[in-house]
Amino acid sequence: MPDEDTVWQSILNDRYAVKVTRTGLYRAVLTVSRGDSVVHTEQTGIRYDAIFGPFADEIAEWRAAATKFLDSCRSE
Repeated sequence: MPDEDTVWQSILNDRYAVKVTRTGLYRAVLTVSRGDSVVHTEQTGIRYDAIFGPFADEIAEWRAAATKFLDSCRSE
């Protein structure tokens, strides 16, 4: 169950947990984890007053950021 500061969460590639957590007004942090290990974090934005949850374009941006990170790991 997400805490009240969790804005969005998803699973990518059946193994990476991606979560966006509100850190302030219009600010959030995107976290990519595998199991109990955090493998990536980055600052991101959030439309704070989205009472029905994040907008579809925000989710697309967060998913793209997480995917870009994961793809960069594969190319190393």
